[in-house]
Amino acid sequence: MDYQTAEFLGLIFTVVSVILCPIIASYKGRSVVGWFFGGLFLGLIGLIIVACLSNLNNIDNSVNSYSRQSALSSSNNLLLTPQQKSQKAAIFKSLLEKGTISQTEYELKMQSIGMVAKNSDTNSNPSDSEVINLLEKYKKLLDDGVITQEDFNTKKAELLNKK
Repeated sequence: MDYQTAEFLGLIFTVVSVILCPIIASYKGRSVVGWFFGGLFLGLIGLIIVACLSNLNNIDNSVNSYSRQSALSSSNNLLLTPQQKSQKAAIFKSLLEKGTISQTEYELKMQSIGMVAKNSDTNSNPSDSEVINLLEKYKKLLDDGVITQEDFNTKKAELLNKK
């Protein structure tokens, strides 16, 4: 193989790397611009490296799913530190803002970690189905040991008095 053919093949590999590196990087949640330059300077080696990198999109989704599940589980809320309570409260707030949970679910979750829901509408009269739903959720919290029988009776009386 002569010098011109080797130079031409090197140019082809570089062009392919400059095109494919950012494409692969974007599918993996990586920096497109960074991997454009990675493909330009590293060539075929850069293409191999970006192909071997883990997919950050899947990692972010699994972390978000785990944090949402752990925030919504109420069985271990008795042992939370104030910092952990604040973190869970922030997660509940974001779920409320995204519309993933309702205002009543937000208030219930906040109470389950021993915090008062801010900006809650305490003057609203819940419908019969909401009252039943809330009573079932409070009963589950009682059965899980998150709240006491006294807390359950208090909430039950509040809900029934609102109707």
